[in-house]
Amino acid sequence: MRLLSTIALLLCVSVIEAAQVRIQGVQTLTEEEALGLMGGRLTFIKSRPANDARADDAAFILENLLRARGFAEAKVAWQIQGGDIILLTVREGLPRRIGKIVVEGVEDELATKVKNQFRSAHAVNSRSLEEVPYLETRNEAGLANATQALQADGYWAADVQLASAKPGVEKGRIRVTLKVERGPFFRLALPRVRSGDSRQSAIEQQLTSFAMKPATAPRIRDVRRIVEQYFRNQGYQFATVKMFAEQQEELLALTFEVDPGQLYVINEITVTGTEAVQE
Repeated sequence: MRLLSTIALLLCVSVIEAAQVRIQGVQTLTEEEALGLMGGRLTFIKSRPANDARADDAAFILENLLRARGFAEAKVAWQIQGGDIILLTVREGLPRRIGKIVVEGVEDELATKVKNQFRSAHAVNSRSLEEVPYLETRNEAGLANATQALQADGYWAADVQLASAKPGVEKGRIRVTLKVERGPFFRLALPRVRSGDSRQSAIEQQLTSFAMKPATAPRIRDVRRIVEQYFRNQGYQFATVKMFAEQQEELLALTFEVDPGQLYVINEITVTGTEAVQE
């Protein structure tokens, strides 16, 4: 009887000490969705008694998550109810979304690519590319994405900068202007291979067709694949290939430094599970 009483007492203490978190005031999410957004961040708070410090932590977590979704003015207040309930009251404020994106310096397909890459960096917490929050902390990633997209198309000297980001005509929308320095369109110089033996001449012969072709990322991957496969076909299964790129006016010069490593040969082939058949 004493053991059962002790267990019951422990269960009661456990129930009393476990904090519950409730949320009210969120307009764009249900309470369940908001709690799900906080996810594992609440594990520590909900496994211990409710107190001022844990309530303040919960409010801080939710406020930052809402701001990361574009609610730059979000405020979350807290209060403790009934000893074990942390009630979070949300005032979302007006969300800031990306509105019109203007691209200066390139047109048509390239401009569209720049817009999409910049927008996608802000869409990490968005359900739709039409309702993307404007997050200043994601501007750097957006510019990097846009620059890399142009480089992958052969504009290896391209640079994308944020010219301005200010409220647009639509309420809550930020008008973004991006300035692009496209630079020249690069073509490939004859790729060079450095392996320290006669094989480098043989593989370079296979790469002559790439000379003066557009220096796009897919084509560069093709060149590297041919170099790596050449050495595997020669028996150097674990050859190490390092690629270096140098801009020479409007040419991109690729150099591959190869350490062939150990040569592997077939020593013996053993076949099992078959029987000899006399014809």
